[in-house]
Amino acid sequence: MEGAIKFEGVSAGYQDRIVLNNISFTVNQGEFVGVAGPNGSGKSTLIKLILGLVKPLSGKIVIKGYNTSSSIKKIREKMGYLPQKSNTDPRFPVLVKEVVAMGMYSTIGMLRHPGPEHFQRVSEALRQVGMGGFEEHPFGHLSGGQQQRVLIARALVNNPDILLLDEPTTGLDHFSQTRLINLINDIRLKKNITVIMVTHHLNQIYDLAGRIIYIDEQKLTIDNPESIIGQYLGGNQYA
Repeated sequence: MEGAIKFEGVSAGYQDRIVLNNISFTVNQGEFVGVAGPNGSGKSTLIKLILGLVKPLSGKIVIKGYNTSSSIKKIREKMGYLPQKSNTDPRFPVLVKEVVAMGMYSTIGMLRHPGPEHFQRVSEALRQVGMGGFEEHPFGHLSGGQQQRVLIARALVNNPDILLLDEPTTGLDHFSQTRLINLINDIRLKKNITVIMVTHHLNQIYDLAGRIIYIDEQKLTIDNPESIIGQYLGGNQYA
């Protein structure tokens, strides 16, 4: 399989604190990989390293054949990202189509208005997540699950090769969580997208993720869900 993400001896941290120390792993194109670990262990830092928002103190990161130290713009064109906390306030009077179009600002520019061809891509992204026909709906009038689907459409609107999700089911009820995770996996299978998803609840992705990256005490272990749960969570996949 083609390697999508490769870390080679990467260390990272903030000021005087090392968060990740000399970690190495490879994620293949089309894989679904979960990221788990205690609070503050470095899960979000790992995502920020892939995005180029945090620079490694040492080591090398290669995304789709490009080194993050020299080709971050090209790399970001190949990625979609859903952060842990959306920067879209549901109380702000904005339409669904405008929220999704925000995902194209890196390519069309912040000061340019999206054209008909851009909104065609918006509609296609919304159809992928089961929200076709909601273009003119106010974002703030949607349910929590519908809002998350729209935000995933925003991450998909540039047809990325890699989708990064930082706890995308936070605040959703169990039924909405299950629907959202299954939706993400269906899109992955149809489009051969690499999915990296941070979660505190491995039961959500136990049957879908081929491997889990577990981070604790600056170190990283990557293995199948059963091995990770047995080694770190005492066999309790609901931890």
